[in-house]
Amino acid sequence: MKTLADAESIKKHLLRQEVQNVAIIGGGYIGLEIAEACVLQKKNVRLFEAAPRVLNGFDAEFATAVEQELAAHGVVVYTEAKVTGLLGRGWVQQVASGEERYDADLVILAVGIRPNTSFVDDAVIQKEANGALTTDSSMRTSAPDIYAAGDCSTVIHKILKRPVYLPLGTNANKQGRLVADAILGRPVRFDNALGTTMLRCLDLELAKTGITESEAWEAGIEVGTVTVTHISHARYFPDPVPITIKLCFDPATCVLLGAQLMGRKECAWRVNVFAVAIDRGMRAEELGFLDLGYAPPFATTWDAIQVAANAVK
Repeated sequence: MKTLADAESIKKHLLRQEVQNVAIIGGGYIGLEIAEACVLQKKNVRLFEAAPRVLNGFDAEFATAVEQELAAHGVVVYTEAKVTGLLGRGWVQQVASGEERYDADLVILAVGIRPNTSFVDDAVIQKEANGALTTDSSMRTSAPDIYAAGDCSTVIHKILKRPVYLPLGTNANKQGRLVADAILGRPVRFDNALGTTMLRCLDLELAKTGITESEAWEAGIEVGTVTVTHISHARYFPDPVPITIKLCFDPATCVLLGAQLMGRKECAWRVNVFAVAIDRGMRAEELGFLDLGYAPPFATTWDAIQVAANAVK
């Protein structure tokens, strides 16, 4: 699942009547979105993830909710399950994982991407372990007068203060624009990437920005956390739903460092408010008393964003 042609080919085969059992290899964003598409086509879906949980960029409780959502729609999820082979005569008929064999009429690979930089000499331009070209805040590589942008390169993370690999369309577009300015001799700087993302998995919206609790501990950053569930809009207006928000913050200053959200609807867009707050180095109290808009169809008088921020002590 890499190009538009791949997507057209997958759609063509997925819609065939004889294709009933679909195996998806990879439980990241693309794998989950493909799982939804297959469920909507009433296929039998198995999803294989080599890591201990799906959606590895989120903390465990969010991954668990996603796995439960998939199961509720009939998707069978296998975690810590490495696919070791595809079996069949003339076409795929089974997926092998360890000693087990699973029937499959169609297999979709969504295992992530590796930067296509093998043509670049490691001795000429510095690379990360996965092959991404290491760039500074001006998109310069380690070689004079050579810039890199997009999925082949790193970005500077706002919280981690170092180059990280975040292959997102939002980052690539910013980098491309700034590299053009740099080539024209204009000073540029892009050092505030937060990895802000959102997705839908069946009836569940998810979003994140900044660092998660897991990422904080991996980076050796001490954080406090708080998790709050609040309704999406006023209780007396039809169909409010719960929204769960988990915040990471500096325990000494209460400056916000990360946010994760999930809910059935009216959830994902709220991550943008947290992205602004983290980018501007706001303390939780400042966000909690921000003058956010209110009307019963859209929010409560204290929005879920503020309720979560005010829970930070």
